[in-house]
Amino acid sequence: MSAKAVKLGGSVNNEHVKHIRALFEKYYGNKIAVISLEQKGNYGKTVKVSAKVDLTGMNKRTLRFYSYDVKSGTFIPVNPPPRYYIDEKGFLNFDTFMAGDIIITDSALLRKV
Repeated sequence: MSAKAVKLGGSVNNEHVKHIRALFEKYYGNKIAVISLEQKGNYGKTVKVSAKVDLTGMNKRTLRFYSYDVKSGTFIPVNPPPRYYIDEKGFLNFDTFMAGDIIITDSALLRKV
């Protein structure tokens, strides 16, 4: 049996991230940040993520994390909600089991009418 390689890369500003952010901003009134992790699905264990994301206009004390599945167009809350902190250099640090596209906002997603 061979082990599958875990992909540890990610992006906060490539074209895919911009597309996902625009998609969520089209349908939801929240401020949105996106981290696109190279690994898809999950990691099989909890990993630490550190990313310089733009959280301008968000309440940094009430961040919520969602895992978005591009293929199905569905998203679910990351459970359990990650413990997170913003370090002195402005990097958002959190633990997650989920991979793929992580949507970050500061309240429940509110659908536009």
